[in-house]
Amino acid sequence: MLNKMAVVSYCLVGVLLLTALVSGQGDLLASEPQLELLNVDSMTKNPFLCTACENFVQFLRNAADNQQLLAELVTLILPVCDWLPSAMHEECLGAVRKMPTLLKMYTYVYLDPKTDCALLCAASRMANAPNLVPLTVNDLVQMMNKKPAKQ
Repeated sequence: MLNKMAVVSYCLVGVLLLTALVSGQGDLLASEPQLELLNVDSMTKNPFLCTACENFVQFLRNAADNQQLLAELVTLILPVCDWLPSAMHEECLGAVRKMPTLLKMYTYVYLDPKTDCALLCAASRMANAPNLVPLTVNDLVQMMNKKPAKQ
């Protein structure tokens, strides 16, 4: 009973918000200053973004190994099969029960922190490398003009 009341109240809040937006009262946010989009080049040189990406992909891999989480996922999705026509019900149940195995398999095939975050991490590691390779002709000329250290 309590769950039904919560669902009804969330639906009412959603309808009220939609009504406010449609009636033009939702334009309050339009007067707010808009945030500028970040330059992708500067984002790829951010070492924290690289680390966050690697940690997130590793989190997903760890979640695929968590048997309790996978069992809860199946328990959560199984009721969806009851909404389908009876001809598809058994097929749906079988597919949902295969989900943990498939999820684990696809996770190890397609999720790799080093590969998936390579674009972010390569640029950020280059930007923070102690001995950067010169990227311009001027840098090369300046290096060639420097006198070698006396030994």
